[in-house]
Amino acid sequence: MKFSSFEYIALLGITILLYYNIPRNFRWLMLLISSIAFLAYISVSFVGFTFLFIILNYFIARGIEKAGGQKAKKLLYLTGILSDIGILAFFKYINFLIENLNVLTGAFFETTIPYFNIILPVGISFYTFQAIGYLVKVYRGVQPAEKHFGVFATYMMFFPKLLSGPIERAEQLIPQIRKGNDFDAGDAAEGGRLILWGLFKKLVVADSFGIIISATYNNLGDYQGLTLIITMFLQTIQIYCDFSGYTDIALGSARMLGIKLTDNFERPFFAPNVSIFWRRWHISLSSWCNDFIFKSIILKRRKWGIWASTYAVF
Repeated sequence: MKFSSFEYIALLGITILLYYNIPRNFRWLMLLISSIAFLAYISVSFVGFTFLFIILNYFIARGIEKAGGQKAKKLLYLTGILSDIGILAFFKYINFLIENLNVLTGAFFETTIPYFNIILPVGISFYTFQAIGYLVKVYRGVQPAEKHFGVFATYMMFFPKLLSGPIERAEQLIPQIRKGNDFDAGDAAEGGRLILWGLFKKLVVADSFGIIISATYNNLGDYQGLTLIITMFLQTIQIYCDFSGYTDIALGSARMLGIKLTDNFERPFFAPNVSIFWRRWHISLSSWCNDFIFKSIILKRRKWGIWASTYAVF
């Protein structure tokens, strides 16, 4: 279900209408039902897989919190992290690995390893990163394990952020889901503005530029010089407008439900240098990598001095 489709607009409208007209304590359930409907429209099998993934992380987090000893706690933590990474790696890279193994063994064996007939589950990268960050914080004791399974499931698969993020922190999103917001005209107006701006960037700018870019790249022999330079420039704008357009629609959809998500872009092309550019591009992913990979490695390798930062980058 594309954000620019009539089906999505209809789902969002129905969700908003019902969300504000049911008791506050059950508003999380409306968000969960809409998220299930959003995912089921794409594939019913994705719903089953996503719930299995959610159940795994829910019980591991609860187990980490309840574990009596440090060894049991660490074992559960490592089981959860390795399971999440393993699941993501399997779906994204198993056929790539098989392809390379077949190339390497092709000179010695006639038979080849068959490929897996699998489809990458929608949103798996984003909710995997969310789950890993959540488990890390529960293990460190800075985030309590969510006891309400329905609220946790909604946090993991909240439909506006499912396709393209942002990657949300549990401490920021779960309280908003549990609270059950009342209607606010200011939030609704801001949400509508973000959705319209996102649709403009996606449909008017990104899709229009995409036609020009595809036509050029499909016939490279017919173009040269300035045309190719302009095409490269347009492609940069097209990628930005496509991704940030989806993000704006996600933020606007959530805002109309009284929920504030993390803005993924902060005028990256106005950054004074490359370092700041990447801090302003896909902000939720950059901050996630900084908090859960870069800083963690530096703290563990602090004795290495400046080499710890180099190691963390690689």
